[in-house]
Amino acid sequence: MAGRAFLGQTAPGSLRILFFNVLADGLAQFGDFSFTEPSWLTWEYRFPRLLAEIKGATADIVCLAELNHAEDSWVPAMRELGFEALISPKENGPASKFGAPSDGVGLFYRTSRVALTGLPLKSANDPVFQFAFFRDLQTEKHFAVATTHLKAKVEFADKRQAQVHNLLTQINAHATSTGLSPDRLIVCGDCNGEQQEPFYKAFTEQCSLIDAYQFVLGQGNADRFSTWKYRGNPPKGLRHTIDYIFTTKAIKAVGVLDWAVPLDPERALPSATYSSDHISVGADLVL
Repeated sequence: MAGRAFLGQTAPGSLRILFFNVLADGLAQFGDFSFTEPSWLTWEYRFPRLLAEIKGATADIVCLAELNHAEDSWVPAMRELGFEALISPKENGPASKFGAPSDGVGLFYRTSRVALTGLPLKSANDPVFQFAFFRDLQTEKHFAVATTHLKAKVEFADKRQAQVHNLLTQINAHATSTGLSPDRLIVCGDCNGEQQEPFYKAFTEQCSLIDAYQFVLGQGNADRFSTWKYRGNPPKGLRHTIDYIFTTKAIKAVGVLDWAVPLDPERALPSATYSSDHISVGADLVL
């Protein structure tokens, strides 16, 4: 599968990161998608297509949300592509309600490009996250990555803001205890909210992180979406930007992954060719 285009510039030695909510098995079949054929939602149908999306991005760091089937599918498949994994399942994740493995988040790193340093940190709830320090084998620079999945539904905006504070507080405490610096920090995740929400200000104003897409695209970012689906009968359309990549000021985003994927706007996602209701987001970063 050919990868989607990156928008912006290229820079020698940049590090590529991908974040993708892959739509957990179990949640897919019971997601009440209005126009998605049931046969497109089986794990056997979806997994190779999800994996092809990741392969096409040629990323050095891959972060996944709504991740289940880690040990029987994701970890061995990603290992064949040269990645090692850090997995953080949710405590009683939603997918387990439908008889599927509990979902969570995963952080995969390409061992030919980066090396794990120090002890990773993870949490199973409030919010679920996986965090780790790395060394870039090309530049010898140290950096850290956190991936997370914040609370869903409009009424939990304040909860999402609190989860951001909790996440960053735990990261800083872990950095202090290990003696490693989070000055070069990347945070990516499904934040389940748009830019006007308090969680976004918590990242960008209170914690001074930079939205990679906003930095690279400026006003062009207003056209972006990272999830588009129809649910229920009668169908209700949901088209939002809720997946993000944030960095500290010590990291510069030079390119971001285009959100253009083949879809029928009257049916949206998941589709026969794109097997999640979210579109992967990515960035090329200069450490």
